Amino acid sequence: MRNPRFFPVLLLVFIFTACAPGSHLVRGKEYLERNKFDRAIKELEQAANEKGDLYYYIDTYSSLGDAYSKNNQASQAMSVYRNAIQMIDLRLREISSQRMDIRRELNSRSKTKAPGRQDEDMRLADEEWKLKEREKGIKNKLEGLAEK
Repeated sequence: MRNPRFFPVLLLVFIFTACAPGSHLVRGKEYLERNKFDRAIKELEQAANEKGDLYYYIDTYSSLGDAYSKNNQASQAMSVYRNAIQMIDLRLREISSQRMDIRRELNSRSKTKAPGRQDEDMRLADEEWKLKEREKGIKNKLEGLAEK
């Protein structure tokens, strides 16, 4: 016989997981991988209304664009891809500004006095490279839709 106290705990775990931030994004990506595009779109549209950081929205809009594209909804996919690109461009401008500030600071004092700033510049350079690669991939998808 099962312990009856186990079921309320299981129910709470299920409710928490279903309502956890990002759960719509995770489910949307799962539906997308299983070629259930209508369900993926529904989940990803809900994910777009959740709270998240910039990377969460970039991931959400990129996945939503993929779902629209695979569901033969090219105009919606193109619109969503453009939103993702705008978000990436926003972050790239922020990174550029931060890196310029770091370089000014490093040029104004001895580099040995600011090793943490050099590390920060390298971290930002890595983030910038990853974002540019992500943007290139989204732009390729956008161009592919525009050619159809």
